[in-house]
Amino acid sequence: MGISTLDYGTFHMYITPWGISDAQSWGVQWINDHASVQKSSNKPVIIEEYGLTSSDRNSVYQAWWNAVLSSGLAGDQYWQAATTASGSGYNDGYGISPSDSLFPAVKAHSAAMKARS
Repeated sequence: MGISTLDYGTFHMYITPWGISDAQSWGVQWINDHASVQKSSNKPVIIEEYGLTSSDRNSVYQAWWNAVLSSGLAGDQYWQAATTASGSGYNDGYGISPSDSLFPAVKAHSAAMKARS
């Protein structure tokens, strides 16, 4: 981030393939650590790709979104927006479609991020 021609930073977070057992607290700390870099570098940082495939993802995502909001992180983009159309699109297990129980929370988080700016 100390490179003068670098405009912003990004990071990913994939708890399961990384072998992390405590998705919620580890993820919140990972977000907060990157928000600290954002503040110290005075450049925006975005968690541009993250996902969780476990059954507790609704509560974990909510904790992560709360951390994004409270830390001041510039933004987040979950992996991946999915479709409910049969045979269309790719879903590697991380997909969130409009029929997913998590979708209303995605919309609420998006509104909260928009309201913050």
